[in-house]
Amino acid sequence: MAFCLRRRASTERCCLSTRHPVTSRCACHHYRYRGLELVKNPLDLALYSLLLEHGRPRTVIEIGSKAGGSALWFADLLLRLQIDAQSTPSTFPVRGVKHDNVTFHYGHGRRLDDAMDDEFVADHTSGPHRAIRGFLCAHPDEYEIDASLCDFFGYNATWCSNGFLRRVGAEW
Repeated sequence: MAFCLRRRASTERCCLSTRHPVTSRCACHHYRYRGLELVKNPLDLALYSLLLEHGRPRTVIEIGSKAGGSALWFADLLLRLQIDAQSTPSTFPVRGVKHDNVTFHYGHGRRLDDAMDDEFVADHTSGPHRAIRGFLCAHPDEYEIDASLCDFFGYNATWCSNGFLRRVGAEW
């Protein structure tokens, strides 16, 4: 099995207009949370809320948090959902961002080996789609793409195209 991602008909496209991704990307650079830049697609933020509430993780790892707004957003959301978890972004040190449930690790999204162990780096430095494809090929009977999240707002309408995974057989 050379290509492990689920295939779709070539006529299927993202349900949003071709202008939406550009407009959304530009607007996200002006969005603030608690006064700090938070560069996330608004559709992804909605999905993160669903995912965290359902999955109730112990740790949220974010690679690259820019100004720290998303780290605070994740930490505050975890508190609101009464989930005892840590948000651990990997980034350059962010000044003035303090939260009991946020632990910043020094690092750079393009140099993960500075902050993460070798196994994690080997699995995640080749680009997200290639990393997901490789992970699914290595674990074909354990994990699958969660279309209920990936396509929640329409076919691949978020920045995490085919990027939400679940254990095989797990349902919401």
